[in-house]
Amino acid sequence: MSELRTRKPTGKPAWPLILVEGEQKTGKSVLSLALLASPFVNRTFVFDLGDGVADEYAALGPYEVVELSGTFMDLVEQLTLAIAEPAGPNGEPNVFVIDSGTDLWDLLKHWADGRARNSRRNRDLIRQDPDADIDVTMNLWNDAKDHWADLVNMLRHSSGIGVITTQG
Repeated sequence: MSELRTRKPTGKPAWPLILVEGEQKTGKSVLSLALLASPFVNRTFVFDLGDGVADEYAALGPYEVVELSGTFMDLVEQLTLAIAEPAGPNGEPNVFVIDSGTDLWDLLKHWADGRARNSRRNRDLIRQDPDADIDVTMNLWNDAKDHWADLVNMLRHSSGIGVITTQG
């Protein structure tokens, strides 16, 4: 029989995962970079997934734009590397900004659609009719949802502050 394992609580709060939601051009990116002004954060890594605005806010303070190839797997790899970067000299957390979660979901939708179109049955269907309606099946949507959850969980369990912007 297993033994009950317990420990005393540390009293240390978890770092937040922040969602910044709004319509296009309402300042979500600027707001997500407001953490730069705090002396209580170390490095800020910006993952610009679609709008291409990360470069225009350089005057807000020091941050680093993570260069991405456009694939979900590259995003995961680069986020993993950023999360592994050490905190500041006094334990200041790093900040990880995903701009935007809407573009991330679009990336996953295209990934699921590509997988559906590449199935043997659908390749044959497309050969016969290039305009055929291709159904992205539930297992592919579940895989996309799991990828989304994996990335969010990476941020939740990191030793830094996660920020995801989304379009409302």
